[in-house]
Amino acid sequence: MIRNILGGSDVNQRRELSMGGRLGYENTLFVSASMHSEFSRLSPYEVGIGAEYISPWHFALMGGYRFQTENETSYWSAGVSFLSPRMSLHYAIEFPQQLNESSSHLLGLSLEM
Repeated sequence: MIRNILGGSDVNQRRELSMGGRLGYENTLFVSASMHSEFSRLSPYEVGIGAEYISPWHFALMGGYRFQTENETSYWSAGVSFLSPRMSLHYAIEFPQQLNESSSHLLGLSLEM
């Protein structure tokens, strides 16, 4: 996937190339991996792996790890989603491995019309 294809230095966004994959078992357990690099040079600046469990009782549990190669920073993350046919609510927390950084909280909502 190419991200920010209309970006560039004039809008302060770099064009990126992202590649990844996801393997699943019985629509319940999933393992994924991804890499991101600048479009102009094919050297990954970020690599990530993750796992997800989707329960038949309308929730999902996620965990992951990502590593940024340029500044050698890494992050652990954990999340939970509450799933319904028309709406899903997502929460995640990301823990940096550096002492001078604080945790990030992410909240999302997905609607299907």
